[in-house]
Amino acid sequence: MKKIIILISIISIPFLSFSQELGLHFMNNVFQSNYTNPAQLSDHKINILLPNFAVNFSHTGPTIDDILFQYTDGSYYIDTNKGLEKLKDKNILYTKLDVETLGAAVRFGKFQVGLSHAFRIGFNLKYNRELPEMAFNGNAQYIDQTVDVGFGLNTTIYSEWAAHGAMQINDKLSVGLKIKYLGGIGNISTSREQINIYTDPEYYQITANTDYELNAAGEFFNLNIYTENDSTDFNFNTNPSFAASNHGIGFDFGAEYQLNDKIKLAASVLDLGFISWNKNTS
Repeated sequence: MKKIIILISIISIPFLSFSQELGLHFMNNVFQSNYTNPAQLSDHKINILLPNFAVNFSHTGPTIDDILFQYTDGSYYIDTNKGLEKLKDKNILYTKLDVETLGAAVRFGKFQVGLSHAFRIGFNLKYNRELPEMAFNGNAQYIDQTVDVGFGLNTTIYSEWAAHGAMQINDKLSVGLKIKYLGGIGNISTSREQINIYTDPEYYQITANTDYELNAAGEFFNLNIYTENDSTDFNFNTNPSFAASNHGIGFDFGAEYQLNDKIKLAASVLDLGFISWNKNTS
């Protein structure tokens, strides 16, 4: 149980804060405005990026408005049953934490070039509706039934070195490209995730059968797996390293077109690439 708590603690780092990345698109004077489209040119000749972080959060299940309600005296309360009603049969929760270290961009005339570095953490959790239903309301609702409360996860930590450039083709059109070296620090994911729970109709006894496969790669999530007396156990690396032992490459590219004084059209493809997770695997 302690190992599971440690794992959940590590992969829950992205829940610290929330932000909306799309809002950056219209902030022409902010360095990060080209994150949604590398064709975005700054109005300044020199742009310096100082250390900062941002978090994005999305969930296919209930929102805060679905579970948080207000009393007449102004205080708030949480109604979990209202939230459970909004659950889908299968739900996905995704967070992304970006920790940026340093960066700079220089514009001269119609051209802009820059360099930047960041650490990025992505966390993806998928679960069936039965998991929170059993957690909040118990197992009495599933008498003489077998339900799957297993959950799958995929967490990736990597560093990103980016070289980016943009060009103003004419008064209406601009294009941009970002090339990124990706250094894979750690990845942990499940390829089998099954926890079948049966509740006996006579004594409410619970029988659980599990089938999990946990895959890890990189320095951060290095697992030490050992078998003794026909029992398999594992320990996490007690000294997680931020060394990038797995390598990859990524691309962003886009264009912007000023249709008229009031309308600007923009299109981009972001995070197209891969990391080869083939070092320190278990």
